[in-house]
Amino acid sequence: RIGMWPLNIARAEPNHDEDLHMLLDLRPWNQDERRQYDDAKVRCQIKRNPGAVAVRYSFRYRRGHTTRCSPIFRVVALGGSLKTVRACHISDRRRRVARTNEQKN
Repeated sequence: RIGMWPLNIARAEPNHDEDLHMLLDLRPWNQDERRQYDDAKVRCQIKRNPGAVAVRYSFRYRRGHTTRCSPIFRVVALGGSLKTVRACHISDRRRRVARTNEQKN
């Protein structure tokens, strides 16, 4: 399973990915928007840009309000698969471990 990830995942810098943001900026309590969620596209985008899960995004919340949270929370709220949740977790965790190891050296 680990082989499916890019080799530079540990060196991925945190960055804002507009494509990932657009895929996840859906309101989970709205059934029409929840049906628009595409788990495969989200997972693919995370694989392309693993550093994107390390930052918080402003997601629509209610009538003109936004809430800032990590992509993993939005994936769970939208009913994302365990594969996608793991992709978020693995990407963020490996990046953090690599950064910690670099600081120790």
